Amino acid sequence: MLYEQVLKIRQRKKTLQREFIEASIKLMFFAVEDIKIEFTNPREGIVSNGEKAISFRVDGEKIFLDGKMIKPGESHPGFSLL
Repeated sequence: MLYEQVLKIRQRKKTLQREFIEASIKLMFFAVEDIKIEFTNPREGIVSNGEKAISFRVDGEKIFLDGKMIKPGESHPGFSLL
């Protein structure tokens, strides 16, 4: 019983982390409906608009797009590429 509760909590934590990462990236691109986010693992993936793609990686609270760290509230300098 307790083990099942722990598993549910861990799964919810992973879901919340993923939702937070997706929301953070969408805010950086100012294009919530225009981009697609695909995870290759829980902390890395690709952001695309169907024509071009940019990789992302999350390290703690830092988000890297195309290998460049993006500060909270800052847009990606290459978002116009998407």
